[in-house]
Amino acid sequence: MKTAAAFFFYFTLIATLSAQQTDIPQAAEKALSQRYPKAEAVIWDVTEEGEYVATFMLTQTEISARYNAKGVWLGSILYLEHESVPEAVHRAVARQFPDYEMYDVTKVELPSAEGYYEAILESESEALIVRFSAAGKVLLKELIEMDLE
Repeated sequence: MKTAAAFFFYFTLIATLSAQQTDIPQAAEKALSQRYPKAEAVIWDVTEEGEYVATFMLTQTEISARYNAKGVWLGSILYLEHESVPEAVHRAVARQFPDYEMYDVTKVELPSAEGYYEAILESESEALIVRFSAAGKVLLKELIEMDLE
């Protein structure tokens, strides 16, 4: 689980590494400020595909929002604390994955589709990435190849 100290370290590190970042289109910056007017500690990056990603804090939640050069919002990822995960998702994990611990839960918001939640689930023998609807329905389940020792 991420703490305030971890967030501070993360943003300090990113700010240092991003000191010489690419120019961000004004349309993307304006779109961000309209969608998230209270965003704090905004750090911009550019993907290989030419999308602009703003990572920032909004009331103790870390968010990454993607925009194109024209300022069109392409989606957002909210990095959730355990207590911010919907109860339906907690119930689904307890019912369908009783031998797994849930980590790194994100909420994905998209402009053209219903959003979803994604979590890493780990047991003693394997790790999964599982996508859930807000109602707790499993939408996708994939095995993650990793050494759990």
